Amino acid sequence: MKQDNGYKINSAIPTVFKANEEINWEETAGIVEFLRNINIDSISILLFGGEYYRLSLEEKKEQIELVTGMAASNQKVFVGLSDVSLDSTIKLGREAGRYGAAAGIISMPSSIPFYNIRRKLIKHFLSRVFDNSEISLIFQDTGMDENILPEIEFWRKYIENGKLVGFKIEGRRSLVKMKTLHAIYEDVDIYGGYLGINMGNEMKAGSTGGIIGSSIPDKIRETILNLRSGEIKEEVLKLLKFEVNHLYAFTSLEKYLLMKRGIISEYKCRCPCPPVSRILLNRMDAFYNKIFEQRD
Repeated sequence: MKQDNGYKINSAIPTVFKANEEINWEETAGIVEFLRNINIDSISILLFGGEYYRLSLEEKKEQIELVTGMAASNQKVFVGLSDVSLDSTIKLGREAGRYGAAAGIISMPSSIPFYNIRRKLIKHFLSRVFDNSEISLIFQDTGMDENILPEIEFWRKYIENGKLVGFKIEGRRSLVKMKTLHAIYEDVDIYGGYLGINMGNEMKAGSTGGIIGSSIPDKIRETILNLRSGEIKEEVLKLLKFEVNHLYAFTSLEKYLLMKRGIISEYKCRCPCPPVSRILLNRMDAFYNKIFEQRD
């Protein structure tokens, strides 16, 4: 839901799998319905939490069609376009545009075997994406070193021609990067990350929204975003810090909370999937009980 101060909450939804690891389309749709019912401003799909790297191109296309078709008329849908190649990224962008997505989210491949990624390659890749994209784009910086990111002026051409409409900034020196971008491109949306853990400081740095998880966006909105104090807020912050400290299991932990809330029935990710210990789940149970059973 768009907040009175202009700050927007975007919830990234996970892909739900059945026990046999086939996609559970009905329960994935159930998450969209949940976010629609609590009036979340916008939705993102096929990001890290959506396990885009474990989905086929056809599965991604099907998910784009499903989510854009289910979202409320005033609810924007952002689509992660990262894939194994430039060609696949462009094809996904065409699908996202065909079904009315508001924007695509792009990032550099997490690794290129036997090669240290450099600024020249990043600029070349991004230029090819921008020049061939049929949908507006948001660039996702997942804590990249500033000495390999494109220079600040690189973005101007694509902002002016409407190809680049926002940034998603998280990780190391994110607040510094936000302040720099906001000072130069003050009319461009800047989305924070890391599950909403640092919303207050991100807003001060020029962030206009946060792309967070989908398990407790209503609680984050009630407490952190609306500056409400009390025990529930403290537990929400502790939960978010716990997830950030266990990012390898973030997808499963988010789905576990959705399962606790009765929205889905399975929390496992698709193989290869990092193990989630009972100790981690017990901590999530404790957070859940305090957040949903306490009253400030």
